[in-house]
Amino acid sequence: MIGRWSTFTDFLLDYLAERMGRSWIAEEMRKGADGHLIGQWASAMRGAHDHPPPGVVTSRKINNGFRSVLSLAYNIYLIEHHYEQYDKPLFDRFVGRLHRADGFLATVAETNAAAAFLNAGFIIEYEDDLQAGHHAEFVATYPLTGRRFSVEVKTRSATLRPNETLKDQIKLKNKLSQALKKDLPWSRVVFVDLNIPDVIVDQDDPLLSEVLSEVEQAERSLKIKGAPAPSAYLFLTNQPFHYNLTALEGAPMISALGFKVPTFQPRGTITFRDHVLAREAHPEMQALIQSINAHSGPPSTFDGQAPEFVYGKRKYPRWLIGNEYLVPGPNNIEVVATVQSACAMPDQGRMHGIFALNGVNFSVEGPMTDHEVAVYRRSPETFFGVVQHVTQQVKSAADLADFFYSVYKDTSRETLLEWMKDHPLYDRVRHLSQKDLAIWVCEQWGSERTNSKNAADGRSVQCLRI
Repeated sequence: MIGRWSTFTDFLLDYLAERMGRSWIAEEMRKGADGHLIGQWASAMRGAHDHPPPGVVTSRKINNGFRSVLSLAYNIYLIEHHYEQYDKPLFDRFVGRLHRADGFLATVAETNAAAAFLNAGFIIEYEDDLQAGHHAEFVATYPLTGRRFSVEVKTRSATLRPNETLKDQIKLKNKLSQALKKDLPWSRVVFVDLNIPDVIVDQDDPLLSEVLSEVEQAERSLKIKGAPAPSAYLFLTNQPFHYNLTALEGAPMISALGFKVPTFQPRGTITFRDHVLAREAHPEMQALIQSINAHSGPPSTFDGQAPEFVYGKRKYPRWLIGNEYLVPGPNNIEVVATVQSACAMPDQGRMHGIFALNGVNFSVEGPMTDHEVAVYRRSPETFFGVVQHVTQQVKSAADLADFFYSVYKDTSRETLLEWMKDHPLYDRVRHLSQKDLAIWVCEQWGSERTNSKNAADGRSVQCLRI
């Protein structure tokens, strides 16, 4: 495609029209409620507000119809952009499936899964389901480790019945059985799209609790061909913005857990050490989770920056991890130092950076503009320039310990011992390995800071896990 677009959003709208067919979309829009869902989404998008004049960039909230259009356009774009199986017509066949109303949302769910892996840096290869044998939706390879995964996607597709519970309509155990019954060569990843209009705001939602109970029951009882079901990484997803098209509220949900993989997203209470070791045991899936958190929606700019940084004016330099800045040093004398890590306090419009100079780390506090606060709240994982996992508000010693560990996990054993030489438990821990010592030191710091007066005054600190 060749054109002049002010924003990446403009490009995506043109891209979807080209791939799906402008005349086809227009015809489906004319059919109203009887038309294809893409036509209904486009109608809701067009009816939401007046479009600005060409070349004028504005900021506004988009409705669910607009969000559905952009999400699908971005998914297809990512798939085509990374598609290399030129000797097979799999991409064209995939787009053809999107034209069919029957099974459309199931196909959309497949694009969501593929986009999630691509954004996380995986290489995906589609399998030809017209060939003999069992096939996953695609095989995903993580370049940093070379590990491969067979990815299956299942979707709740029947019409919702108001007199039946959502758990009974999702039929998670059946979805798992369908996904796990195939003979597949690589470690399994199963995406299950709940496909319901309900907005699930947190992990304590009653529906998720019910679904988790069903997962645990299936772990004990599900059999495939008379044998216990194989293990899998399980991702539960929901895109409520596909419903209530004129509404503005419809944030997607994703929840990750292990199906017979106890060290992946372990349930229940565990020690901080077990938490760290569990996370490091599954680097590929942790990369996927971090990327999903960072890419909650399509970018609106071509270079992926927040539009406030591209089109607005900044009063202060933006802190980017790995860059050098002129800041007050340990003796309050200005020095040029490198940002190693950062925390933000958006409620107070402040941020803290850990800087390095000649092997010495020190902290600096700086202001956040209103634009920066808005960008941070929307995309905290990428605010400091590198895709990273972000905790929620620091509410516990474990949250703070996790942040400290992200910064100091590679600190030498000798330095860690020097820092803790006056600790009453020093003699008990001085024989620990570097990794165990780093975990213990950060756990102690987290506990001490959380119990201190500054942590007890009700202020929230949001920190990056690097």
